[in-house]
Amino acid sequence: MPRPLKPVGSNRFVVPDAHVPAGTLQAAFKRDATGKAHSLTVIAGDGVLVFDKHPQQG
Repeated sequence: MPRPLKPVGSNRFVVPDAHVPAGTLQAAFKRDATGKAHSLTVIAGDGVLVFDKHPQQG
């Protein structure tokens, strides 16, 4: 189910209607010098997940 993201910074967003026991669900993108996102950090209370972008292997 799609969820809206509310920006709280240039690379950080919250999901205002997310129901997580730990509190607010946040998503933060890390970008390289060219502005391309290379990782995504998802934060829910004390829990943190980091997803790094890897080149596609063909």
